[in-house]
Amino acid sequence: MEVVVVVKGGMVQLVFANSTDVSVEVLDLDVPEYVTESEQHDFDQKEKQVKEMAESPDWHNVW
Repeated sequence: MEVVVVVKGGMVQLVFANSTDVSVEVLDLDVPEYVTESEQHDFDQKEKQVKEMAESPDWHNVW
C-alpha cells in the first residue's frame, strides 16, 4: 500500500492511498510557544507514543 499525505500551511489537507483499507492518524508535535500544563502533558504523551512506535516491531517507519 502507498499513502501520500498533503500538507499545506502546516496542516494536513489531503491523504491519498492506493487502497481503501487504511487508517490515518496525524500526530502534531509542534508545541506552541505558550501552553497550559494540560496541553504540555498532551504533547508529551504524543512524543511518548511516537517513541514507542519507533521501538515497536509492529510499526515501520516508511519515510
